Amino acid sequence: MNRPSTTRKTSTRRQAPLDFSQLRDNATQAARLLRALSNENRLMLLCMLLKVSGRSAS
Repeated sequence: MNRPSTTRKTSTRRQAPLDFSQLRDNATQAARLLRALSNENRLMLLCMLLKVSGRSAS
């Protein structure tokens, strides 16, 4: 079995600057989704729907 290397290769390529506006928009959308899913009843409903559809939640 091959194990992934723990050493990182340094890239000589420059990364694009972060778009903080887009990052904030994405974080806001993610937070909304997490708040919506944080309700126990909604999570139970989601799991029940997945089970009925034959899909795995994992």
